[in-house]
Amino acid sequence: LLSALLGYDGHYQQYEARFDQYITEYELQGVNLTAPADEQEQKQVDKALQAMQSDTELMRLGNLLPNLMLIIVTFSILITMVLLELLIPLWLGNGQTIGKKMFAIGLIRVDGVKVSTFQLFARTVLGKFTMETMIPVYVAVMALFGKMSLAGLILVGGLVLIQLICLAVTSTNSAIHDLLSGTVVVDFHSQKIFDTTDELIEYKKVLAAERAARQNY
Repeated sequence: LLSALLGYDGHYQQYEARFDQYITEYELQGVNLTAPADEQEQKQVDKALQAMQSDTELMRLGNLLPNLMLIIVTFSILITMVLLELLIPLWLGNGQTIGKKMFAIGLIRVDGVKVSTFQLFARTVLGKFTMETMIPVYVAVMALFGKMSLAGLILVGGLVLIQLICLAVTSTNSAIHDLLSGTVVVDFHSQKIFDTTDELIEYKKVLAAERAARQNY
């Protein structure tokens, strides 16, 4: 739907048609543009590339296509995540997605209180979407159009490394999105969950009083 609204296919066809014109004009059919077979082919490729770079419409389309792709992918993923990771958990309660509901697990705050709407938003949009998904997606889209440098791969590798470290060193094996939002995934059958902070405080007071009553002075 987004592709149709933005006219991606039409722009791509225009780009492909103009590109093919240069391939035909400079007799480069079947030639590997990135690794020409001989010096003569290299000269032909260089001439074609110079002509393409001076074609403002071709360059405009070449810059437009990756931007349109990013818009399409970004909003598609965002809409999907908001639906599955935010709206459904708000409806089911206890931060449960459909999968978590099936396995009787869910989200709570790290102190044992029910997760808030803001925490779900931070976990979904800031953590899962922005950091863990869109950084790799951006690198992948740019690489698809030949516009990604080594820095992008290093960035993704660093993100993966940080994620693995978080999973390994945290006592709850929490990923970046849980650390960012202050949430933790728990088993509902064995975890006591409090509706509010006040309820948690009162429970701790009761436990403290019980411990004090058993204490021998």
